[in-house]
Amino acid sequence: AVKLTAEPKLPVLRGTPKSSFDFKVNVKNESSDDILANVSAGIPRGFQVTFKEGFGTQELTSIPIKAGESKEISVDIKPSASANAGLALHVAVAGLAIAIGFVT
Repeated sequence: AVKLTAEPKLPVLRGTPKSSFDFKVNVKNESSDDILANVSAGIPRGFQVTFKEGFGTQELTSIPIKAGESKEISVDIKPSASANAGLALHVAVAGLAIAIGFVT
């Protein structure tokens, strides 16, 4: 059975609407099989989000993770001009999907 866990390093960041928010999320494959985990974000209107592996530059929609290994993904968020001064990150894992949600 697939067991995937995801843990944000700093789940709440503060800044101005002009700030870029960079969250790091450690994703671990706790199963005995290699997997391809999908990443997605439910974001407020006007926000932009990109997923990257670690400190890489390539944007992701999924990430391969070998059995028993962990990968760090970077979640970069650019808020809309009307956003509040802080963002709280919520990470949910369901099967092979990592869903990122935000509260402003």
